[in-house]
Amino acid sequence: MGMIMERAMIRASEKSKEITRETINRAMESFRQEDFGGLIPPVTYTPTDHGASFQARIVQVKEDGSFTPLTNFYVPESKDTTH
Repeated sequence: MGMIMERAMIRASEKSKEITRETINRAMESFRQEDFGGLIPPVTYTPTDHGASFQARIVQVKEDGSFTPLTNFYVPESKDTTH
């Protein structure tokens, strides 16, 4: 969630030079299959859907800030791990 909000704030600042609730919301709604480097699945927001994703994965974070995925994406509380 932190990566999503950071990118929305940066994009809001780039597009409007002001960071407000409205500019952050517009920035998030511009995400179309936004890539966050594999930590989370691609994210899309629309004016009617701010759900982003219900998928997760377990990763090992290294001291240098890089990470190694330990699982595929899966829906928490679901037995289906094929995503």
